[in-house]
Amino acid sequence: MKYQVLDRIFCQPSVVRKFEYLEINRNFCIIDTSEEVQRFAADPAEVMLEKDIRLSFPELIGLEEILINILEGEQDLFEIQGIARSVKHSCQLYINVYIIGKSKSNPNENTLIILIEEVTEKMLLEQSFAQRINEAHLLLVSLEFEKKYINQIINSIPDVLLVSTSTGYIKRLNKAAEELFGYTEAELINKSISLIFDDTQVLARVIQQCLLFNKERDKIEIVCQTKTREKFLMVFSCVLMPKKISAVEDIVFVGKYIKIAEEVSQ
Repeated sequence: MKYQVLDRIFCQPSVVRKFEYLEINRNFCIIDTSEEVQRFAADPAEVMLEKDIRLSFPELIGLEEILINILEGEQDLFEIQGIARSVKHSCQLYINVYIIGKSKSNPNENTLIILIEEVTEKMLLEQSFAQRINEAHLLLVSLEFEKKYINQIINSIPDVLLVSTSTGYIKRLNKAAEELFGYTEAELINKSISLIFDDTQVLARVIQQCLLFNKERDKIEIVCQTKTREKFLMVFSCVLMPKKISAVEDIVFVGKYIKIAEEVSQ
């Protein structure tokens, strides 16, 4: 089991890992250290032989029972990940701590090896990634709220509102349009506007007149029809809406009901 623990700590494909270490006895006193371990201590001055490890690594306070279990072979490994250290004249650094036992011929002389690995770059990368995820989530929430807010505004407009592509396919409509034409939104989205515009040449006229009058044209009269083929006359204000990506433009129609079918034919 211990070899599996060591393999998990040290052997990771394509990863070069560097560790500093301390060795402590049953009394939690330091009996050996690597050369650069002090820079990872909360109090580097306390990293000295015969000093209590808890003075320099206070994260071990309260873990005494676990440390004894590892000393006695009842537990193979204990690890603490993502410990932050504030370094003077430098950015914050992060470390992982791994604690394993070192067996001696006399079990009472067993010691603990504390391995310390700097993981600052990994932690900063994870924090940056998490921040980007949070920012993306906030943006999506904001966009969803904005979309919901805009939908509420559009549906509160008493006039009929339609948005179609320049080729005549409906992209959007409001509640007033649904109620007047007798279709649900699902029945009209991505369908030809000829379902409700009796004049099949209306799109060409609208585009031509909008271009002529600087993207906007008021009071274009259009004969419309409901789902049940009832015809009536409406007057629309029309605007061409340029897209950012392509040159194709959408057309926004905002209209009012004028006459019923009998009056249209007269």
